[in-house]
Amino acid sequence: LYFVTSFIPFVGAWLTGAFAVLIAFGSGGAPAALIVALSLLVSNGTIQNAVSSWALGSALKIHPVVVLLATIIGGTVAGLIGMVLGAPLVAATVRSLRVLREHAASGREGIEDAAAEATG
Repeated sequence: LYFVTSFIPFVGAWLTGAFAVLIAFGSGGAPAALIVALSLLVSNGTIQNAVSSWALGSALKIHPVVVLLATIIGGTVAGLIGMVLGAPLVAATVRSLRVLREHAASGREGIEDAAAEATG
């Protein structure tokens, strides 16, 4: 369950962690639940939220804050699918706009060169 929900950035592992704390509380009481909760706080707090957004942002070549915002907005707009696809869609859009801008700039340079040759 943890593996599957970890694919939902920022909230998936926390949901499964809460379930694990409840199971630990039911089987071992408060001390076991406290140990599980503390270990989940350390692992999810640092690794999941900080490192995963940095790694995803690095892989997609966008800023980690953009990854966080894309996940939140994607979840608001399209639910679970939006949370999973938010950051990749933003990265694809940014890359597409960059390619279009480069293509438009090279087209202008070609037109300017042709105009200079014609007048020149």
